[in-house]
Amino acid sequence: MQSIVATMRDPKNLARSLAKNQAAWAVLIAVVALVGGLPPWRDAIVFPDSASYLEMPTARMPVFPVVVSVIGQGPALVWFQCFVSLAAWCWLGWVVARAIGVLAGATIAVSAPIIMWNMIVLSESMSLSLLAGALAATVLLFRRWSWWRFAVWCLLILLFALTRTSNMFLVPFLAVPFLVTSKRRIVYVVVVALVVVAIVDTYSRTRGASLRRLSMINVYTARLLRNENSRSFLAARGMPINPDMQQFVNKTGRENARALFETCPDFAEWFEQKAAATYYKWLFSRPYNYVAPGISLRLNLDFLNLQYAEKVTVRDLSMHAMWFYEFFFAPWWIWIVGLLLPLASWRIYGRVTPESLFVPALMFGLYGQGYVALHGDRAEISRHMLVALVVYRITLLLMLAAAVTMFLEWRRRRPAAADRPSGKPQRKDARRKRSKRHRR
Repeated sequence: MQSIVATMRDPKNLARSLAKNQAAWAVLIAVVALVGGLPPWRDAIVFPDSASYLEMPTARMPVFPVVVSVIGQGPALVWFQCFVSLAAWCWLGWVVARAIGVLAGATIAVSAPIIMWNMIVLSESMSLSLLAGALAATVLLFRRWSWWRFAVWCLLILLFALTRTSNMFLVPFLAVPFLVTSKRRIVYVVVVALVVVAIVDTYSRTRGASLRRLSMINVYTARLLRNENSRSFLAARGMPINPDMQQFVNKTGRENARALFETCPDFAEWFEQKAAATYYKWLFSRPYNYVAPGISLRLNLDFLNLQYAEKVTVRDLSMHAMWFYEFFFAPWWIWIVGLLLPLASWRIYGRVTPESLFVPALMFGLYGQGYVALHGDRAEISRHMLVALVVYRITLLLMLAAAVTMFLEWRRRRPAAADRPSGKPQRKDARRKRSKRHRR
């Protein structure tokens, strides 16, 4: 207590202690981001898709409709989503890189491409916030296991997966870092990840069946039917080609699907019986379909969805923070470095660390998210790829943090390694002296 009082009385000691206090800097950064980035007090913006959340539908994943039903669509929803978003991003940054990480996380949280979703009645805001929270909980759990951390991790990945259907495809990759921990932990996290995926998949096939069906129709009308090669592929497998179908090509939505089925009943009958199986055959048999997610990800990397952004009003800090959000682009060789991190970890530490394995896991999870977002629907690709676009940035930050940590560890161990050769000549000299004495 006396040392604390002495530090408070001495301005120089107080300045030094604050400069070294990571937690104080983290709190200061979060407060500045909150005060400077909190949007004006106004009701949340409603779009056509918002109605399907406000009416508490069973077809949508349940997390966001429950949030809206409790808070409403007024200013409280906007501020709630902003608080949750900033807290989740700062938590992830703190877990990865302490105060510097909080600075990066807060900058992303208040940037216009992220904070704009906090002001809209859509599930994107909660999805991104739960993504950051789930990643932070994953890092904490594989660094030090405890049952309460495991419970928090289970809750967060379940909520994340139950926010948007495509989120479940990232969940299994969160279990990958635990492969280099104890066998018991591997069993626990893998079982939980599989159970979460099974729950979400069952929900989407039952309650969300109408949305899955609409997404499939969008794929046919806006992708397959407009391409001559794919039309030939479908015709060879029994799909009726009707000239009246042309008016529905390159269009999406429920009304377009309803009008298409009414105009072409023979196509509607074929669609209900064979559409899904035929589409998967086309999807998995075309090599370009495996390359397309990467191309689409690159095209949408810095894309700000103007359809939603033009109605959103943000503060100057959010506009200035966009440079950091848009800064992320990695050439192809950077991703090779990420894949080599486990090998570098084994070389430096003598083992593969969970941190080094987490980066490749997220790289594959990123590709999986892009693949599902691109091929799972045809409407609003940039919006459906939002989680993949954010995981892209998080993966780069985690890669940088892991690489810097390994480099510092390598530098720390270099002097010890350099001392070993210096002892060899001494041993050789000693042997020579002993051999000379023996000759004498």
